[in-house]
Amino acid sequence: MTTEMEGLTDIATGALAAHAVDRRKAGHTSGDHETGLCLNCQTELSGPYCHACGQSAHTHRTLLGFGHDILHGVFHFEGRVWHTIPMLVMRPGELTRRYINGERVRFISPVALFLFMVFLTFAVLNFGPSADVNAKLDTAALNTKIADTEAQRQTLESSRKALIAKGQPTEAVDAQLSVNTKALDTLRSAHMADHGAPTKEMLDQVHTDIEPLNKVLHKLAENPSLFFYKLQSSAYKFLWLLIPISLPFIWLMFAWRKDVALYDHAVFATYSLSAMMLLMVVLHLLSLAGVPDAIYGWTLVLLPPFHMYRQLRGTYGVSRFGGLWRVAFLLVSAGVSSLIFALLLIEMLMAH
Repeated sequence: MTTEMEGLTDIATGALAAHAVDRRKAGHTSGDHETGLCLNCQTELSGPYCHACGQSAHTHRTLLGFGHDILHGVFHFEGRVWHTIPMLVMRPGELTRRYINGERVRFISPVALFLFMVFLTFAVLNFGPSADVNAKLDTAALNTKIADTEAQRQTLESSRKALIAKGQPTEAVDAQLSVNTKALDTLRSAHMADHGAPTKEMLDQVHTDIEPLNKVLHKLAENPSLFFYKLQSSAYKFLWLLIPISLPFIWLMFAWRKDVALYDHAVFATYSLSAMMLLMVVLHLLSLAGVPDAIYGWTLVLLPPFHMYRQLRGTYGVSRFGGLWRVAFLLVSAGVSSLIFALLLIEMLMAH
């Protein structure tokens, strides 16, 4: 229940934050305060909004008005959400192009939509089965089996060395080692499936020639739950880094075109990332509703490239072939961008 309440709080917070970022004018007016001086900059008013600073002529100092601001920010989003989301799903290229061309009042800005989708995504992911379910599993028994199987393996390896030293055949011991290896792999896989992380004993046995990677593995081995919690919290706060990280890759696809600017690419990237987060939200809700994994998997594989193709063609006016090769390039660059983002997050975690 706690995670569900946290999720609802995140959604409300995201709506309020995005509303604050996106709105152009501070509130509504009834027309009764269109004369006099602006309370913000003292400019003489000639209408419902100050022509100098944009503040509404009408301001309130009532608790009811404060509550209205909260409800308006959470549930209304100035009505533009109902214009923006359907176009983001069905006609992403047209939405991106129209926003770039200056149609701003009708649509939610890319930054506001991205901010709201970040809150919404992490909030929705809190619904459904949580780590509390895993706590009910018999972890002690599983760890005991892993330890016993590892001890058996050491005994078998010692027996094999002794047979080799005596010049005797090792076929029987080799067969037992093969069975032991399969059993150990099965138990370790079960532990990873239950807890989402390898055991400390497993990680302690891993050592690479890359010292930063060894530090990460050591942190993971110390407290896997805390490590992944910090990783998720950092992703929640710094997901916006994906926008500047992806910009150089998008620029490369249109480096020879003089009619597009980095601003266009930033709008494209931000709307695209918002669409991908919306897809994650929908798929997670469908999985909770019992949709088969096959449908979930194929949707995750096929829909993002199709959406990228539609958005590329509508935004930049490229040909079908131009859209196809750019989709392939975007998919590769998305993987590289995600890897860079993950490395930055890990680096920030290690710095603290």
